[in-house]
Amino acid sequence: MQRIVKLSTLVTALLFNLSLVFSQEAKVVDVKSTVENNNLKLTVSPPKSGVPEIMPDVKADFQGGQLALNNFIAKNLKYPKQAIENGVQGVLVVRLKVAKDGTVIFDEFIKQLGYGCEAEAKRLIKTMPKWNPAMLKGKPIDSNYTIKLTFKFVD
Repeated sequence: MQRIVKLSTLVTALLFNLSLVFSQEAKVVDVKSTVENNNLKLTVSPPKSGVPEIMPDVKADFQGGQLALNNFIAKNLKYPKQAIENGVQGVLVVRLKVAKDGTVIFDEFIKQLGYGCEAEAKRLIKTMPKWNPAMLKGKPIDSNYTIKLTFKFVD
C-alpha cells in the first residue's frame, strides 16, 4: 500500500512538472507502472499549439516607458457616447502584438465591456506610435503585450 501511495505521488509530481515544460497542460494518454521494481512509464500527448511561447530577454515597451503609455492613453482615449448613456464603467483588457519593427497590432480582447468600448480600444491602438520591440539575443522579435483600459466616470 505504501508503494502505491509513493507511486501516486510520483505520478502527480511528474504531471505537474510536465505542465510546466509546455506552455499548455500536457494530457496523459497512458500510465503504466510496475510496483515490484518501481518503474513508471508515461505516454504524453504534445501540447495543443506545439510551440511554447518564446520569452524575450527584453520585453516590448512603449517609447518613453509605462508613464508615457499612461499619458498617451489618458490623452487619446475617448469615452464612447453609448457607454456613457448606459452607465458602463470598468476595465477592458486587450492583448496587442508588437511586431519586430515596433508596429502595434490588435490581437484580442481578454475582458470586454461592450457599448462601443472595444471599438474605441481598437481605434486607440491604431493611433499608437511604434514601440520598442522585444529583444532576444540582441535581435528584435514579435511579442505579445497586454494592456488594461479603464473606463470610469469622473466626478
